Amino acid sequence: MSYMDCMSRVKIPIMLCLALFKYLNILFWVSLILFIILRLMPLDPSGMLIPPTATPQDVAIIRHNLGLDQPIWVQYKIWIINLLSGDFGVSIQTGEPVIQSLKNAIPITSLLVFCAIIIGICLGLVLTLFAFYFQNTWISRSIEVFNNMTLSIPEFLWSILLIFIFGLILNWLPFFGLIDPSIQLHPLSDNLLINILLNHDLSVLSNLITHLFMPIMVLAMSILPMIVKTLYVQLQLVYQQDFIKFAQLRGHPKRYILLRHALPNAIYPTIALIAVQASMLVGGTLLVETIFGLPGLGALMLKGITNQDLPIIQSVALCYGIAVLFINIVIKFISLHFESH
Repeated sequence: MSYMDCMSRVKIPIMLCLALFKYLNILFWVSLILFIILRLMPLDPSGMLIPPTATPQDVAIIRHNLGLDQPIWVQYKIWIINLLSGDFGVSIQTGEPVIQSLKNAIPITSLLVFCAIIIGICLGLVLTLFAFYFQNTWISRSIEVFNNMTLSIPEFLWSILLIFIFGLILNWLPFFGLIDPSIQLHPLSDNLLINILLNHDLSVLSNLITHLFMPIMVLAMSILPMIVKTLYVQLQLVYQQDFIKFAQLRGHPKRYILLRHALPNAIYPTIALIAVQASMLVGGTLLVETIFGLPGLGALMLKGITNQDLPIIQSVALCYGIAVLFINIVIKFISLHFESH
């Protein structure tokens, strides 16, 4: 093994460790700022527990039990110590552990985000290759019009359009919840999504897919247009390089040059954009899950805001932050892999 090969193998773990340390530092400051902002907002979570006949002594006892009478830095210290031990607190509204609500919500949001990123990247790659291969034709112009239209339509409007067309007019797809209420599931798990996936009935799985199709496509549409635009521009820049001209002079087919030479060199600069778009997609799940009635992190956050449930709000917000940082770590690993090759 050569010296350069050894260095390239050592470089990726070192860079990943440095990136992980940086992201953990960012996560610490995100959690601190989030905690302080929520405590400084005019919210009184104890007000949901105070009966109309409560005396000032009763109010003081309730606030003491919730730890709201402590200084902010003491509350933050307790919260962080509990987090490190896996304790996300107790919901003020329901009295149930927040971790249980997160266990039910995280798989749904994770599935939505993962499928939307994969579909968005695949669709963006296919549309860009078709648009570039058939330049100055009706195919390229149609893809450009579709991409501009997708860029100008927000997620909530896509949700309404898809529900109106495929759910109400054509009646092809369901548009609320994970599965039909009439379906009876065997109690294999407390988590609804895991219960559906562990159920060996293909009809239940197909019902889940039909319910998730529209929200996944809405989220995929949010990252699709920028991927197409960026990758198309990068392909144009790559085609100005000498190695592309040499490949053309050798008589290689147009399709071979595009897929074998141009695409690998154009996709590396697009990876950073995918990280940014995927991070924005995570935040978009809140609105999409609410519209389609999916019990994910978005619905849990909305419930927490409605009830002024601080443990729920700060836990879900922290999960969103962790998800964004995790996506950036994955993209960092992929970019380092491309760079080393």
